[in-house]
Amino acid sequence: MNGPGDVRVLVVDDDAMVGEMIQAMLAHAGFRSIGRAASGRAAVEMAAQTHPDVVLMDISLPDMDGIEAAQRIADSAPVPVVILSAYDTPDLLERAARAGVGAYLVKPADAREMERAIAVARARFDDISALRNLNRALEGEIRDRQQAQRELQASEERFRTAIDFTYNWEYWLAPDGHFVYVSPACERITGYTREEFEADPGLLAQITLPEDRAKAEMRRAADGTAAEVQEAQFRILTRWGEVRTIEQVSRPVFGAAGDLRGWRASNRDVTERLALEERLREARRVEAVGQLAGGLAHDLNNLLTVVRGYAELAREQAGNSDGLREDLDEILRAGDRAAGIIANLLAYSRQQLLRLAPTDLNALLARVRPGLCQTVGEAVQVRLLLAEGLPPVRIDAQRLEEGLYEMASNAAEAMPDGGTLTLETEVAPPDAAALAVAGGASAGAYVRLRVADTGIGMEEEVAAHVFDPFFTTKGRAVREGLGLSAVYGLVRQVGGTVMVSSRPQEGTAFDLYLPVAV
Repeated sequence: MNGPGDVRVLVVDDDAMVGEMIQAMLAHAGFRSIGRAASGRAAVEMAAQTHPDVVLMDISLPDMDGIEAAQRIADSAPVPVVILSAYDTPDLLERAARAGVGAYLVKPADAREMERAIAVARARFDDISALRNLNRALEGEIRDRQQAQRELQASEERFRTAIDFTYNWEYWLAPDGHFVYVSPACERITGYTREEFEADPGLLAQITLPEDRAKAEMRRAADGTAAEVQEAQFRILTRWGEVRTIEQVSRPVFGAAGDLRGWRASNRDVTERLALEERLREARRVEAVGQLAGGLAHDLNNLLTVVRGYAELAREQAGNSDGLREDLDEILRAGDRAAGIIANLLAYSRQQLLRLAPTDLNALLARVRPGLCQTVGEAVQVRLLLAEGLPPVRIDAQRLEEGLYEMASNAAEAMPDGGTLTLETEVAPPDAAALAVAGGASAGAYVRLRVADTGIGMEEEVAAHVFDPFFTTKGRAVREGLGLSAVYGLVRQVGGTVMVSSRPQEGTAFDLYLPVAV
C-alpha cells in the first residue's frame, strides 16, 4: 500500500468551514486532498470523474445522507469510503456495512484517527474484493465437490464472519473457550499477536483489568443457551503498559442445525474518544460558568460604581474629621480590591478589553524570568527551555505576564521544600494542535507554552476544577482566588485553550495553546 502522500482524498461536507478544517488535517497527515463536494450528488459525480483513492464522507448532507451517497458511489465507481458521524448507533453501523463502507469514524476525530480510518478502509476494500473472489472460487468448488460440502460451508462461515468485522479487532471464540479466529488488528490495539491469542485462550482474561473481567465474559441465557447480542465496555493493560478502554459488541454463532458454534466479537479501542468526550463536557461546563461569571461581573460593576461614587462624595464632605476620612479611605481601598476581582471575572468570561499585538514569546519569558525567580523564592529553580525560530503569538503581553506571575506563585506553594519551575515553548505539532481544537480552540497554527512544576500535584477531581472562579483546596478563598481562571479566560478570548495535567506527587503542567499571529 502506498504512503499517505500518494493517497488522493475526496472530502464530502456541506459545511465549508468544517470541510476546510478536515482538508487541513489531512494535509498535516500527508494526504493529498483533491477537492470538496458539498452534496451527495456532487460526491458521486466527482468520484466518477476524479477516481480518488478514498472518500471521506460526512453523514449529514443536504440531498441525501452519507451512507446513501456511499452506496451510489459503490454502484457507479467503487472506491473506499470513510463515514464521519456524530453517532454510531447499531442501525447506522448496519446500514454502513450493507453499503460497503470501509470505516466509520465518530466525531470529533483527530488527524491520527482519520489516518487510521483511511488505512483501514483501503485495506478492507482490498480484503473484501479478495474475499469475494475467494468466495466465488469456493462456490465453484462446492458445485464440483459435493463428498466435501460440510467443510466448505464451515470455511465459508469463517470468511463471512471476517467480512462482517474487519475494521476493528475481531475474534471468533469457540464454546470451549479457544479462539477459532483472531484478526490482525489485535496486535495494534493490545500489543499481542493473533498467534499468541490462539495459543493461549486465557490471554484476553489475563490482560483485562480484574475489576472488568466479568464485563468481558460471554454470557449465557438463564436456560443455558447463548445470549443474544451483548455490548460491554472494559479496560485492558496492553503489552506496552498502557490502560486502554475497549468497546465490545458480540453475538452467538450458530451452525446450520442450530448448534452453538461460539461467539464472534468486534472490539473497538475507544480510549481517545472517551477522553475527547470528557474534554468536551468539561469545556461546556466551563463555558456555562463563564457566562454566569460575566453576568455577575457586570452587575457587581454597576453596584461598585455606586458605592465608590458615594464614598468619594462623602470623603470630600468629611472635612477635617480624620477618623471618618480614614474609614472612607478603607471603603475605597476595598472597592479597588473588588474592582480587581471584577476585572478577573470579566477575563474569565472573555469579556475583558485586551491590547492584542504580535508578541515574541521567548523574549517575554526571558524578560519576566528575574521577577518569577523573586516570586518563587530561592528554593525553586526557574528554568527556560525556548524553541528557536518561534513565530510571534497574538496576545495581550501585559495580561499574559500577570498570569505567569500568578501561575508561578501557585507553583511555589506546591513546592514548599523547593523544586523546579520549567517554562517551555515549541510550535505545537499537528496532533497537539488538533487536540487543542478538540479542547475548544479555533482551528489554526499554535505555539505551546508549558508551565510545569515538580510539586505535590493534584487529584483528578481537583484538577478538573482548577480554572473555576474562587476554587480553592484550602477551605476558603485565598486572595482573589481568580488567578488561574483569569489566565484561562485570556487564552480562550484570543482563540486558544489551556489544558492541565497533574498527578499526586508527580507535579503539575499547564499547556497554553496560543494562536500564531498572522
